[in-house]
Amino acid sequence: MPRLQRSATVPWDAAQMYALVNDVRHYPEFFPWCRGAEVVSESHEELVARITLAKGPVRFRLTTRNVMRPDEEIRIGLVEGPFRHFAGRWRFEPLPEGGSRVSFDIDFEISLGGLLGMAVGKVFDEIAGSLVDAYVRRAGQVYGRA
Repeated sequence: MPRLQRSATVPWDAAQMYALVNDVRHYPEFFPWCRGAEVVSESHEELVARITLAKGPVRFRLTTRNVMRPDEEIRIGLVEGPFRHFAGRWRFEPLPEGGSRVSFDIDFEISLGGLLGMAVGKVFDEIAGSLVDAYVRRAGQVYGRA
């Protein structure tokens, strides 16, 4: 079962980075592999989102339930999608010298077999592995260089 861990120290504060990661509706604007993003339901502590992902000929939909501690953490669980197991977590830690540390951990296992399962697994592995860097680039666009 693939497990990915990525992190970055950034000049923006934890609240700013949390806001970017939690802004699901805007994912198609800055993730080239995101073909659609819809918020199914939302409260202060939880968000259910449906995202359509595509890279090359591989296309699939993923629905997650995100349990949030504003400006600190987002825990991601699977509602629907081509996964046997799926659990992720974003953490946003303020740093004493300013800025913050953004961390992303995810464990997943594709439920599809054969070539399709291999293709979806490869695409998702690439997407998940690039998320932290993509949010850092987006923060520079939205908040400017700190």
